[in-house]
Amino acid sequence: MTDSLLVKLYLGLPDADRRDVLKAMQADAFNRRPEVLRLLEYIEQFNGDKKRAPRSNRTFSKEAAYAFIHRDGKGKTRQQTYDDARMRHLMTYAAEAIRNYLAWNNWQEDALGLALHRCKAMKKHGLDDLFEMELSKTRAKIEASPFRSIDYYYHRQALELESWEFLRAKQRNNESNLQVVGDAFSAFVAVNTLRQGCAALTQQTHGDDELPIPYLAETLAMVESGAFAAYPAVETYYHAYKALTVQDNDAGFAALKTDIAEHGSLFPDAELRDLYILAINFCIRRLNAGQRGYIKEAFDLYRDGLHRGVFLENGYLSRFTYRNILNLALALKEWDWALEYLHTFAQYLPPRERDNVYRYNLATYYFRRPEPEKALELLRHVEFRDILYNFDARRMLLRMFYEQESWHALDSLLDSFAAYLKRHPKTGYHREMYHNLVRFTKKLLSLRPGDAKGREALKLDIEKTTHLAEREWLLGLLYSKP
Repeated sequence: MTDSLLVKLYLGLPDADRRDVLKAMQADAFNRRPEVLRLLEYIEQFNGDKKRAPRSNRTFSKEAAYAFIHRDGKGKTRQQTYDDARMRHLMTYAAEAIRNYLAWNNWQEDALGLALHRCKAMKKHGLDDLFEMELSKTRAKIEASPFRSIDYYYHRQALELESWEFLRAKQRNNESNLQVVGDAFSAFVAVNTLRQGCAALTQQTHGDDELPIPYLAETLAMVESGAFAAYPAVETYYHAYKALTVQDNDAGFAALKTDIAEHGSLFPDAELRDLYILAINFCIRRLNAGQRGYIKEAFDLYRDGLHRGVFLENGYLSRFTYRNILNLALALKEWDWALEYLHTFAQYLPPRERDNVYRYNLATYYFRRPEPEKALELLRHVEFRDILYNFDARRMLLRMFYEQESWHALDSLLDSFAAYLKRHPKTGYHREMYHNLVRFTKKLLSLRPGDAKGREALKLDIEKTTHLAEREWLLGLLYSKP
């Protein structure tokens, strides 16, 4: 039963949402079977037992749930014979009722979508005066929105299409809004096409095949002809696409930055975040090509995005974004800003991993400062399930033990690091990077004083190895070693 759709769906919801579901299941609009509430009550008891485990040894099964549902007021089961078909039907019904409620709740939160459906309902039932009243109110709502991107043009063309169909049915041929419908639809298609083109480019950088985007070539040609000059959203996505496709397109990148600065308020946060990330991806490509001036460009984009609040998703800052921003700040030696940033934005990290992520990144700060004693103390209190974070924490420890000449601790770490890498073979080139770091550190430790030939051979080996963490640090040690 634990693997059933119903249990996964219901227990996968946050506590507050489950409470809302229980309230909704008391309404006939969502549920007409009182057994559903009893079934959810049984699942809730199981969930409570799990949280208090291992105190409870009660069996969680369809049979036990069936008995629980059919108990009388005195706790005795009214119906002894278990009916599997009936139980499975009830579970299917309950899952469907919950999904319908969640869909309805999501629909209620879409104010423009809801207003559009009110217009449709009035038109469907022939309530002409009420339709025209709803049409006017919905137009005003759409125009009152500060955004002028995908959702705006979608809702606008959908509403004007309803108006056009109404006018056609009433044979009011002297009134036509086809131009408005066409303009809004064209802008919707253009923005969506260019956005998909940008997403495809990003996906290609991860090794996937090129994705064909319908109408992309036609859209690019229309933008270049000036057809969408009055639509900043279209122009912004166009500049993003060109920045990522044209080699060394500094002009396209500059135009994208200007668009974000001047027209960012036209996009909802989720879209604006994507635009910032597209601009940052341009910087990363340049950094990978050795142009270190783009560290500052990427840092400024992240800092501006933080100021606008667009990097928060559902109120939280991802641990990856938190770390990426720190690394850029440290590369620029923005020590004061970086420390304040770590303290200020720790509160926005997801609660379950907040303390670990904060300590780990603060340890990185002190490691790079360098203040190794503070970094070591913080790393002692970091526990990560994430393998790559574990790799990186051990990398920092390796460097600090070597630089402090803590040879016993270093020997122990090298052995444990090698064993940890062996236990995690499916981590791609990351495993190879750190495996080579361990290997070369051991070779460096084994070099005899004055062994110039051995030192030169090790230097060449380090330089030709493709995947290697701390390459420059190892070479620096090698050159300084007598």
